[in-house]
Amino acid sequence: MRIYRTLFIFIFLVSVFVSSAPAYILRKDVRRSFEAGSSMKLRLKNRAGSVYLKGYKGDSLEINAAVKVRAPSKSKAIEIFREIVFDMSKKNKEISVETDLPRLRLSGLFSYRLGVRTSILIDYRILIPSGVNIEIFTSAGDIAAETLKDTFLLKTDVGDIDIRNSLCENGKAEVSRGEIRCELSAPEWKGKLDLRVGSGEIYLFLNEEISAVLTARSDKGRVELDIGDTVKPDIEEYDRAVVKFGSGQGRINLSNIRGKIIVESVK
Repeated sequence: MRIYRTLFIFIFLVSVFVSSAPAYILRKDVRRSFEAGSSMKLRLKNRAGSVYLKGYKGDSLEINAAVKVRAPSKSKAIEIFREIVFDMSKKNKEISVETDLPRLRLSGLFSYRLGVRTSILIDYRILIPSGVNIEIFTSAGDIAAETLKDTFLLKTDVGDIDIRNSLCENGKAEVSRGEIRCELSAPEWKGKLDLRVGSGEIYLFLNEEISAVLTARSDKGRVELDIGDTVKPDIEEYDRAVVKFGSGQGRINLSNIRGKIIVESVK
């Protein structure tokens, strides 16, 4: 028992020393601009980091990738940054954005450097003109979208998705672990919206004058409606609901495996 106790104390002290080891953080911005037009597509894949999308009145698609490299030293951080390959290209009507990241060797418990775990984080900020459809995939990170007018597909394995002031006719967002918050504030919206979560919550805020049929279901959670007294749900049960707002021109589908769905109407 004394041997195990001594070993435990030694590992604990070493781990504290490792966690407190100093780190160097390198920050660099990589920018690209593409001439855009109608019926174009942006397809982006990100491994770790957030993605912010904003629709704007412009003629070009503007991409800013904010790279953060954490390493034991400045020289090591620079070396890692130089090994990152940014593939930002345009072919026909598709703009593709993807990064090839170097393999990072994590310092071990008994490493001489007892160093700092190296990591790479890339946060994207993208301005999108009208006429560009969007496909965004990220493994670990949040996605925020504002004033989008064209079709979008947003997917993250671990993270949150926030959608505001969307006017697009066809939108879809999927989260494996995290939450989705969506705001449809325009009463003239009459598109199709599909929101899916594996484990987490869905929050949907609707303009009270919207025209749409909403279907919500949670397999292992509940559905909560706060839509006032003027609209009566066709179905309102613990785990599912069907509601027709106005003449029901749009379609909204909410699906959750393990978590709540909250729908609220706002002015």
